[in-house]
Amino acid sequence: MTNLGKAIYMATMALMFVFAASVAIYLYGTLNDYLDSATNLIGVSNRAEAASDDTGSTSKTREITVGEVLITAYNMEQMHIDTLNLNNSREINVEDSIEQNSQFNLFILELRKIPSNTKFKYTSYRGKVTYSY
Repeated sequence: MTNLGKAIYMATMALMFVFAASVAIYLYGTLNDYLDSATNLIGVSNRAEAASDDTGSTSKTREITVGEVLITAYNMEQMHIDTLNLNNSREINVEDSIEQNSQFNLFILELRKIPSNTKFKYTSYRGKVTYSY
């Protein structure tokens, strides 16, 4: 009977180890994803702004990194942007940014495919920002 108790104890410890190792591997992968995003955000000196002139629109061409678009995507509410469009192929709104739903995640995945030194054309019209390359 004592051997059965020891066997159950060892099996329980082995299962706990497998569970802890699985959680650690998952968290490590999640941490790497966050670190990749943070690395893209570092060193961004020019941020998108929803500035407008008398006609309500502004268009600028400037050298930016993908990090600026990431900053804009994550901070749409604070920057007073209603809609963010990427190359007229993927669009998110401020609710997607706040909830970080599947539409937002698809936007971020497409954004990560773009080289970090891409030159974007920035256009803003009444709360809608478009980045095209």
